[in-house]
Amino acid sequence: MKEIKILSLFDGFSCAAEGLDRAGVPVAAYAAAEIDKHAMAVSKWNFPAINHIGDVCNVDPYEYRHYDLLAGGSPCQGFSPAGTKKGLTTNDGQLVDTLEKYLFLKEMGYGYDERSLMYFNESCLFWEFVRIYQGIKKYNPDVKFFLENVVNAKWAKFITKELSVEPIRINSSEVVPQNRDRNYWTDIEYTPIRRRHYGLTLDSIIPDAVAGAGSRGVPQKNWIKTPENPFLHVQNLTVRKDGLANCLTASGGTICRKYQDKNGDIKIINIDQAEQLQTLPVGFTAAPGVSETQRFKMLGNGWTVDVIAHFFRCLKLEIETKERVRV
Repeated sequence: MKEIKILSLFDGFSCAAEGLDRAGVPVAAYAAAEIDKHAMAVSKWNFPAINHIGDVCNVDPYEYRHYDLLAGGSPCQGFSPAGTKKGLTTNDGQLVDTLEKYLFLKEMGYGYDERSLMYFNESCLFWEFVRIYQGIKKYNPDVKFFLENVVNAKWAKFITKELSVEPIRINSSEVVPQNRDRNYWTDIEYTPIRRRHYGLTLDSIIPDAVAGAGSRGVPQKNWIKTPENPFLHVQNLTVRKDGLANCLTASGGTICRKYQDKNGDIKIINIDQAEQLQTLPVGFTAAPGVSETQRFKMLGNGWTVDVIAHFFRCLKLEIETKERVRV
């Protein structure tokens, strides 16, 4: 098949590059919009040929009018139940429900600096994806798109309306023992993902594990008061019933990143195990100078690569089919 050109927005440490490689999709050019220096260090370490183009807000779609694929996972903090829950709004409470309104407010001085008087909540960066997609599509109607985000019915409807496709909902537990429920919006001709194993459980990665543990999702009213200090609350800990790990997150430290072993003891998932829970090789994020804290953060922000690779295999099949028809 022909080599493709991809523009990856909110690129992180370039999970899309790893997914394309696993899917066997040849890449002629890979441009990455990202500003996190630690994620970029890992990206450059694994994929030195990637062209890093900086802040997504400054991307000119015209420069990428000949690209074949636009991909990205716009920030989910405003959509996630564990995040800010502010969604597509500004700091002063305005709903940003159309690209036109976003561009108007951007022209008026709204940005993403929370030290300013007027700023967008981070999940409004979705509109940058739309801006760039529409800009490329104006010159290249055949460009494909792929967008990932958390499952949230309240805000998903805005994405669905704008992209004119229903989300494909996949839990990463289809391919790895991690509960990571996500929506994927794409115009790639998708065929359902096949489970790697049925009944996959955490002990396939951590031999002494029974299930993931942590305080994620436990209401504050159920947190435990400590006898030593009745004003201090300790987050209550729960153990999963399904044998999976909790969803890896970018924040929260070790609160959710725990598991119960076969002796009933609670232990912490280490960085090697976290990489495997995102279907990455051990050491994939171990770029020189990048701390474990930053590695955990980017893994929490990142994609389960085997899920992404499945979509890109579908893309490969679609392109190869069209090429055969032309011949």
